[in-house]
Amino acid sequence: MGLTCLDAVVRCVAGVRLVVHDDGTLTDEDVACLAKGLPVAEMLRRRQADEIMQERLSRYPACARARRENVLMLKLFDVALMSGDADIRYCDTDVLFFRATSCLFERTPGGPAAVFMQDSNHAYSARPWHLLGPEAMRLPGHLNSGLFMFRRDRFDLDYLEWLLSREAIRAVFAHISVWAEQTCWAALAHRAGCGLWDAECIAVVDADWTLEHRTVAAHFVSSSRHRLAEVLQQTQGAGAREPAPLTVPVIESRECSAYELGRSQIVRRLRRACGF
Repeated sequence: MGLTCLDAVVRCVAGVRLVVHDDGTLTDEDVACLAKGLPVAEMLRRRQADEIMQERLSRYPACARARRENVLMLKLFDVALMSGDADIRYCDTDVLFFRATSCLFERTPGGPAAVFMQDSNHAYSARPWHLLGPEAMRLPGHLNSGLFMFRRDRFDLDYLEWLLSREAIRAVFAHISVWAEQTCWAALAHRAGCGLWDAECIAVVDADWTLEHRTVAAHFVSSSRHRLAEVLQQTQGAGAREPAPLTVPVIESRECSAYELGRSQIVRRLRRACGF
């Protein structure tokens, strides 16, 4: 999956410099396979990253603890703090590109400091009451962190330390660990100024998703990953559907309210209970 999806990123997004972050599961054979099959500019192994991040988070104990306890937090801290002064440009290895796109990771004058994919849900490690009160988290609705760009100078490590020091937030992050990293990115994005790529062009795959002529990329999250082989077979041998790269529109994000988050969570529980 990683070879297939990362190869598509390199082919479809101009000017990509591919830096692969190892979460600790890659073997030496895996690394050699990736290096042979892809134009990998840099491979950051987990042990190397741990040593670097231990120093960089030495004054941020709550952040360091979150990184130790949840492997997905490597995507939050390592990707940001090991990017140097360059803006953060990130793609999961289960995001598949189908056609060329232009200016995807480029800043636009007066545009948002952060741009993310749109999710069909409010997929956050938070409860409605965490969005209320003087210390409320403020989150954009429908953010998905499978593919994003973020201005490096707007990455606020002090804010993350404050957020991750709160016992109520630590508890819900431990309970819903799979979306903790995404929730942190969402909170940072709201503070920085957030846009979302048009979901008709860049989508999170769910039961209703279909591949259309304007589809640039799709995120095959865990619940939809079984569809990847089917979609690859569908596109096998197909040429470019349009000669010119497509520029993906960016829309302004809208803040997620406590009511909307609560409603989304109730609907999700009911669907699970009914087997949908």
